[in-house]
This record gives sequence, structure tokens and C-alpha cells, in this order.
Amino acid sequence: MTTPYLYGGTVDSFKKIYPKFGIAIDQVAEPDDINAYRQAIKPDTKAIYVESISNPNAVVADLEALAKIAHEHDIPLIVDNTVATPYLLNPIKYGADIVVYSATKALSGHGNVIAGVIVEAGKFNWANGKFPHFLEPYHTLRTKEGQPRNFLEVFPDFPFSFRIRLNYLAYFGAALSPFDAYLVLLGLETLSERVNKQVASTEAVIRYLEKHRGVAWVNHPRAEHSPCRTLAEKYLPKGAGSLLTFGFNGSEQQSAKFIDALKLFSYQANIGDARSLVINSPKTTHGELTPAKQAAADISSDTIRLSIGLEDPDDLIADLEQAFVKALA
Repeated sequence: MTTPYLYGGTVDSFKKIYPKFGIAIDQVAEPDDINAYRQAIKPDTKAIYVESISNPNAVVADLEALAKIAHEHDIPLIVDNTVATPYLLNPIKYGADIVVYSATKALSGHGNVIAGVIVEAGKFNWANGKFPHFLEPYHTLRTKEGQPRNFLEVFPDFPFSFRIRLNYLAYFGAALSPFDAYLVLLGLETLSERVNKQVASTEAVIRYLEKHRGVAWVNHPRAEHSPCRTLAEKYLPKGAGSLLTFGFNGSEQQSAKFIDALKLFSYQANIGDARSLVINSPKTTHGELTPAKQAAADISSDTIRLSIGLEDPDDLIADLEQAFVKALA
């Protein structure tokens, strides 16, 4: 095993994959505690990786504080900004070095394409001694005279991005088809309009859920008792996204009946879609985890995740209400 990455979330899926590539993933035990990141950094730690807004519980990361810790140790801060989207938040403004997106989600807005985006800030010092592979001569970057050069010599501003393009994109074949790229670009044209409506609808749904007897709790930065409200006001003044979780106040059988009764909400694991989606996280997205690991990831057995789409919010609330009535009758 070589270099570990610190990750502020549940990492069991990563741990299954990355050892094959000689990479270790270390989970920060208390990701809401900024000092826990500083204490977890080891001499061979290569990056801190966080979600700006976490999936599924919509926890907001303190990006400025995390960037400061990362840079104190000469490592980059990598931020998954999928839930927030670049419309609601620009992590580079707060010190992020690399920003990644699943373009399958809100960037495209329709869930019809598998795609991703990597954005490099261009400010990190990759020649600080912790990343020797950027300094190694690379045969395909040789001069006309045949002299090998390294990535920092040829791409001094964006060596990380170009190393990915020349190595992994070219050799692994992870390239978008022209039509898939077209679908993503088409979705981007309406990003601000879609996200604005989804944010407003999400807040209306939150207000409804907070007052319902069938709801035990609500997780979203705009929820009344959210511990993330202050961070959301700082980083997300235009809105905290359209993803939320709530606790179903009933039995497991009633929870399943509630989901089955929904008409407008589609039962799918995607998020950021034009359609509103529902999933029972403990049974699906986190179904491979043991109960103890689910608890560590703050996924309780009553968790239901909603991704709010572009339907009328009154229609969505009416759909939730009729499902609660059937489930709790």
C-alpha cells in the first residue's frame, strides 16, 4: 500500500477498489470536527477529499478551514461539488485545489448520461516533494530533439489535469462519446434556472416535512435545527441544494408502503435530476454496510432520501401527503 487519502465520509466502497491500485483510503473518524483532519494526516498522506454538500445527509463542509489544514501539510484539498453545483458554490474561491463533479447529476440535469468533470485551480505546488511522479521525465512529452520532459515542464499551470488526460483518459479509454458530451453541454445551459427552482421547491418540502407527524427528523442545511445553517449561510447564500433526508416515523413495513405509494417521486438512486426521486438509503445506496458502519455514516434505519426535481412543489407535497396517509392509516 502506498499513499493514503483522507476522506470525510464513509469509505467502504473506496476501500474495496483502491487497494488494487496501491492506494489506501483513511476515513476521518469525526468528519464534522475540523481538528480531526489535522490529527489524521500522516507523513505519506497525499490529499484531503470531501463533499461540499454530502450525500445523502447534506452536511456542509468548512472548505476554508480544510484548505488551510491541507496546505499546512503541502497536500491538495479535493472537493466533490456534485450536490452544490458550480452555480451554488465555487470551492476554488475558498481554497480547493481540485473540484470534481458527477455530471450525471445536476450538471446535465436529466440522468441520461454517465459523465464526470475535473476542474483544477492551477495554484497548488506539485513540485513540493510529495508528488515525484510529476517531476519524472515522460517519454511522450519529449522535445523535437527527443529529450524527455516532465508534466510540470510542459503543463506548469495544470499538470494534474493534463496528467489525467494523457495517462488515464488515453490509456483507460474513459472518454465521452460526442453525443454524451452534447447532452451534458445541453443540460449546462439551463443549470441556473433548474437549480433555482429546485432550491425553492426543496425549502417548501422541508417546511412541510418538519411539521408532519410521520417525520422524525429532517437533514438539510435549511432545516430548522440543522447544525450546518451557519456554514450554509457562508458558503451557500443562493441555496443549499435539492438533496435531503428525513426519518420516517413508523415501522419498516410502513416506510416501504410509503415509498410504494408515491406517484410523482421515482424510485431511483440518481440525484439532481429534473424528476423528483426517492430512495431508502439503508436498503440501497448504503445497503452493503453493516448496521455499525451505517451508524458511523449517520445512516439510521429510518432514513429516506429525497432529490427534488422540477415539478410544482405543491404537487410534490400533495404526493408526499397521500403517501403518508396510505402508509400510516
